[in-house]
Amino acid sequence: MSKIFTIILKQFGRGQTREPREVVGDLPTLQKYFDYTLECGQSWNPKIKRQPKTIKSFIKNLQMSYEEKEASCYTRTLVSLKTPEPSPSKICECGEEKKVVINEGVGKQLQEDLVCPVCKE
Repeated sequence: MSKIFTIILKQFGRGQTREPREVVGDLPTLQKYFDYTLECGQSWNPKIKRQPKTIKSFIKNLQMSYEEKEASCYTRTLVSLKTPEPSPSKICECGEEKKVVINEGVGKQLQEDLVCPVCKE
């Protein structure tokens, strides 16, 4: 199963800003979605890769492609990776994020428990 990523595109220009746009997908899907932008960037800058191997490299190459594409334009696009927020069940009443602790359960089977590092609950 491939890891799913969320890319955030923020566009702003001279006196105007647009709502951030989110694009969700695994790495091959995102490469296919942004293929034309990566192709345009690579046509101006051969250092840009159209098929990067990691999401970090993909973000970097996509940002460079937008910079090449918008070289003499007032509108700019910023590319970033959305960081996942912890689910409410992983946050303790004291406000700290619960950490996964592996314990030896019944019959010597390992089980994962969520434990707060402050409250130990």
